[in-house]
Amino acid sequence: MIGLSTLRQAIAGYLELQAVKKHGSRLGRHLAPVYTEYFQRCRSEFGGNATVAPEIERAVQEFQQKGFTSFLTSETQRLADSIFARIKEEERSGGQIWNDDDR
Repeated sequence: MIGLSTLRQAIAGYLELQAVKKHGSRLGRHLAPVYTEYFQRCRSEFGGNATVAPEIERAVQEFQQKGFTSFLTSETQRLADSIFARIKEEERSGGQIWNDDDR
């Protein structure tokens, strides 16, 4: 006889998979609908055609083919440099950046 906890886990797993199929997100069955609603609202309010940079278009095509991708633009490079500079400054000033496991 299947225990109640086993049945509950099976149902929860099924619901999680259905949420992934419906929302295209692994946020979970509780958060995914909220994200989907927000995304749809943003999409409807935008109402225009987005100009897509060539490197982003390439990344989209690669993602569609492989299921993963990465890209770097001058803007994301500036952001990464800024974050790195802040981390280095914190380290120089003696602040604790990483936990005991270096994470």
